[in-house]
Amino acid sequence: DKHGRAVRAGKLKFSGDRRRVIAATDAYVGIWDAATGKLLTKLPIPKIEMNDTVRILTCTPDSSVIVGSLETNYERMTQVYDAHTVVWDGTTGKMLRTLTHKRQNHFIDMSLSSDGKRLATTNGGGPTVWDTSTGQQLLHVPNDNKGRKHSEPDVSSQYTSHVWSVQFSPDGKQLAMGDILGVKLLDATSGKLLQQLEGPYRYSSSVSPGLVFSKDGQWLARLGTQEKAISRNALASGSDTRTTTN
Repeated sequence: DKHGRAVRAGKLKFSGDRRRVIAATDAYVGIWDAATGKLLTKLPIPKIEMNDTVRILTCTPDSSVIVGSLETNYERMTQVYDAHTVVWDGTTGKMLRTLTHKRQNHFIDMSLSSDGKRLATTNGGGPTVWDTSTGQQLLHVPNDNKGRKHSEPDVSSQYTSHVWSVQFSPDGKQLAMGDILGVKLLDATSGKLLQQLEGPYRYSSSVSPGLVFSKDGQWLARLGTQEKAISRNALASGSDTRTTTN
């Protein structure tokens, strides 16, 4: 993009067919042709109070629906305030609506269901699922790790319930959430725990260790965690979901 214009490289998104790249600049959210680099569409960034910066992006596989977190140029970690998201039509470039998420502070990760109807978020306190048409909260799942401890005794238990990442499965039926102990697979409608995948790590090399499903939903990768303290355990019998860590 224009020389000197910041692009939030940590939140670049490919469309499902890998033909387009979606990214947030300090002036707009852009959609580029992945082969030529040509800017195809500019999505406007609205301003709500002091919030006029998009930090996190998520989209449907066909990029027909795009959602971004709307924040300020600086982060206020200790004050409680509402979080905001923006919903765009990725085909026309038009902004569809803005959503206000009461007392959510700011989001550290988001995931959009493949049909664009549900948005999963985390502000660290457990995943919340929202209706992208109305902004209504559909589900909240506290991350309960009571009685579980990290494999390294000097890692405080106060950090084990913090949720760093969320990701819908391709079919939208499961929701994965990652913490410092591993990953939990939840029923995306009820929040019921389906499977607990052990994989502790001590530190993350990124702000939000990402979770990525394969297209068929059979593999789940966790990205951005250091190799130290990562363990691999056999999964519960009867499940064909496989895991890997990086």
